[in-house]
Amino acid sequence: NRSQLFVTSNNAEAELRAGKGDILKHTSNDDGKHNGKDAEKLASCVEFIDPETGCEVVLVGCFHGTVSSSQDVERMITPETKAVAVELCAKRFTDLLNNEQLEQQRQEQEKENEKEQPTWWNGYVQMVQQTAQRRGMGTAIATAVVGGVSGLQTLLSGFTPGLEFTTALQATRNNPDCDLFCVDQSVDDTLQRMGELPFVAWSMIMGTHYDDANTLSDGGSSSSMHHPKANPVQRKWQRIIQDAGGLSRAINGASTSSSSSTASDGSMDLPQVQISQVLFRNPSAVKDLLRLMVPPLVVFNVGIMAVNAALLSLVSANLLDPSLVVLPTDAASIPQQEHDRLPHILASLMIVLCNYFFIALPAARVVLLERDMILSDGIRATCRHVVQQNDGVPGRVVAVLGLLHVNGVAYHMTTSGGAAQSSEDDESRRSRQSETLQETSSFSKVKV
Repeated sequence: NRSQLFVTSNNAEAELRAGKGDILKHTSNDDGKHNGKDAEKLASCVEFIDPETGCEVVLVGCFHGTVSSSQDVERMITPETKAVAVELCAKRFTDLLNNEQLEQQRQEQEKENEKEQPTWWNGYVQMVQQTAQRRGMGTAIATAVVGGVSGLQTLLSGFTPGLEFTTALQATRNNPDCDLFCVDQSVDDTLQRMGELPFVAWSMIMGTHYDDANTLSDGGSSSSMHHPKANPVQRKWQRIIQDAGGLSRAINGASTSSSSSTASDGSMDLPQVQISQVLFRNPSAVKDLLRLMVPPLVVFNVGIMAVNAALLSLVSANLLDPSLVVLPTDAASIPQQEHDRLPHILASLMIVLCNYFFIALPAARVVLLERDMILSDGIRATCRHVVQQNDGVPGRVVAVLGLLHVNGVAYHMTTSGGAAQSSEDDESRRSRQSETLQETSSFSKVKV
């Protein structure tokens, strides 16, 4: 019974809340024990012992589709690995297998000079149309944006979509004692939530539609945050601050004060990755970074130049009112007096704040923070499966995740703050979480 994988003993919960369990040092400080590789090349990974199951957990942070990340995945899936958890749902895993088969067919047909496979554009249009029919226009728009950006990025950069997952799949195939698990929520649910971003933003600002089971903590006590006598306005801003802290943690890692406050003895280090170290960890990563960043910048600047040229042409032809077009200004036209600059500064500040509260934070909640908790529970369920299959003996579990998920997942799985958050209302919360995980297909063993 799959739901049994999510049931946790009271003793394990008590140990988790107490922050017990040895936390291994950050992989970037590793002595190269895995395959004798240079520790610098593993800066995208963190390792720790799961406090509940005793399994050795390795989180591999990836830039999706890059060669350097796939190399990290290949290095970390050692012969001792008992299970691999991937940031995929069952549907996306099926798509990955289908794409693998289509690529093989395409290569075979190229050799035989047969007709070409359908283009990416045809598949993209078909995907958006099917999403609109099944999930509605809002989800279809989100699918079009995400799929379009991803497809354009792939076309310009030459990245292979899902390369790190394909690498994990191949490594699992080569190890008969290793199982593969999909631990992400359904992609349809993620796209639906992205289509609801305006509603999510409004609910965050107004403090409504917050389910306690989904509230995200950044080291504070969930019981104090939800105290019945707490001011509703105060609770609302606490939640916004927690979301902001979660976004900051994904990029910069948890602060020292936050990590020490969650440990029972203050002695264990919170395993986190540093984005700056990951980006420049080796020449292959730097090359991937350039390929990742340059094409969007080129497209953006070309687009801006094309729009400007079109608008100026319309103005020159008297087809557009010049007052509707904001023309470039020279330095002499910029207000020089402080009282003249102040309105411009305030307007710019308001634009930044609006973008942060109405776009950045809601998107971070839907794409990162909510899924961090789903991924954490899925990886822990994988650990339970390994222990169960090995007659109670812990094993090595490697999780292949997007880079920005690593810090949040590590936080939720290793700290007493994350444990208190995860164990809120113990049995009732776990019952709700188990049902949610099964409904969203966030944990499933797949055949490779």
